[in-house]
Amino acid sequence: MGKVKKITEEDFFKMNKTFSIWLKKKKDKLVEEVAAAKARKYFKKFVKKWNKEDLQSIYYDEEKLLDKYGELLT
Repeated sequence: MGKVKKITEEDFFKMNKTFSIWLKKKKDKLVEEVAAAKARKYFKKFVKKWNKEDLQSIYYDEEKLLDKYGELLT
């Protein structure tokens, strides 16, 4: 896939859309309905997978991701 820009746990708000889609698809949970502490734990897992490039390639292209799965955010 190439060099992916690393993220940290501080990127929670910056990565909110991508993370929210991942959370819904992988855990069948809406980020708004998960307690803040639990959302942060899930985000920590998401960060690790992102940085290892263990996610499907579509997650690294926010425009394509939103085109395909944006309805999950509503």
